[in-house]
Amino acid sequence: LRFIMKQPLHCCSVAKMNLKLHVDFLSQPSRACLLFCLLNDLPVEVKKVVISRGGTTSPSYKSKNPLGKVPLLEDESKNFLLPESGAILTYLAERFNVADHWLPKNPEAHARVLAAVHWFQNNVRLGAAGLVYQKVLAPRLGLIPNEEIAEHSLRVLHQALRDLADVWLAHPVGTKDPVFVSGRTDDVCIADLLIACELEQLCLLNYERDDVDMKGILSDHPVVRDYLRRVARACRGNFPPPPPQPEPNVDENGIKEELPPVVQRDHYLEVHALLRKSAALNSVAIPANIPPSYVAKL
Repeated sequence: LRFIMKQPLHCCSVAKMNLKLHVDFLSQPSRACLLFCLLNDLPVEVKKVVISRGGTTSPSYKSKNPLGKVPLLEDESKNFLLPESGAILTYLAERFNVADHWLPKNPEAHARVLAAVHWFQNNVRLGAAGLVYQKVLAPRLGLIPNEEIAEHSLRVLHQALRDLADVWLAHPVGTKDPVFVSGRTDDVCIADLLIACELEQLCLLNYERDDVDMKGILSDHPVVRDYLRRVARACRGNFPPPPPQPEPNVDENGIKEELPPVVQRDHYLEVHALLRKSAALNSVAIPANIPPSYVAKL
């Protein structure tokens, strides 16, 4: 991960890329877009923007995105600039014709995924982002946290998690198989990435400091807790098979050379380790017992 933090990240091995994704690793929607690009090996160069250092308010950035937010997708070849994570994920899925489970081509399935993307913004994101901002980020920015807003955000979050379990993750009629928000049982869609990355941000909460933490919140929502585990596993599974190993050399005594094991990268863990790293750089203390992906260990 060191190279990701110190220089632009390329999501694939293409030498020249016109697409640039501007992100802050502390931004939940930024991490969702980054994870999508990594999982699909897209020809995108990732440009780090640090919100806490004025990265989104600088004249150069505001000239590209007057909204002053991340993520932002930039296509230099077309002079095209696209804000908003839901729009970015939709555009990339359609432009690069990725696997159908990300954004189905069937009109009804396609509409359901987009409905989940829109629902997410004013429910899961509204609650989780509001809670983490008031409890964690506002004090680090020298602002006075508003406990009333924090309590309201927590209520919104709990209701969103109930709706997520009861509506979006409801079993199809006649089955008991767990599903993702698209209704599929076998793989994730773009909305799943947005929801999972949002909820991973709750690892910044510390019960001793904030009177609430991720483990306590998810303990009231076991269906969601299981769903997050499944999203993490599904993301780890979206890799091409490892390249074939060369035949080991055999010495004069007939002893075969030991080859190093093939290691496949886990992009889900990588992206959420960036959350931890960015939090540390911004002096946000994460409880020491929280692993890079908290949901994977719950």
